[in-house]
Amino acid sequence: MQGLNKYGDNGIHGYVFMISCGVVFGALLEGLLHERVIFASSLIMGIFFATIHRVNRILNDEPLITKALLSAFAITAVELGFGIVMNKILHLHLWDFSDSVFHLLGQICPRESLIRFIIAFPALYLSSFTDTLPIKTNNRGRTNG
Repeated sequence: MQGLNKYGDNGIHGYVFMISCGVVFGALLEGLLHERVIFASSLIMGIFFATIHRVNRILNDEPLITKALLSAFAITAVELGFGIVMNKILHLHLWDFSDSVFHLLGQICPRESLIRFIIAFPALYLSSFTDTLPIKTNNRGRTNG
């Protein structure tokens, strides 16, 4: 695989680390910005960080801005899907961007996509750092040492 030759391969552990960082960061961000923590938003941020990690590993030779744009686009699509299921179908009313300009079904908006784009930059650096962590697995998936 092209994207794995520049970085180490710490397998699933790198993704677990990125997801964990994303969930914690998402909860902190929600708490600071909205004074409440929505688990679905934290989970989406975990998925966002895992997506960034994957994009960073596959497109390691692409410019940083390209990886950030692709990551922001992907997570905006995930947020739209989650929003439709959680808010429109299950009527949980977790978030509503209907008051934002150019929103789509009240589930996504350009402002939130821009925030995701900005968050992608430090997360891409975290992803590169994650690949330097000395976590190795043997061929059966068990951690060595």
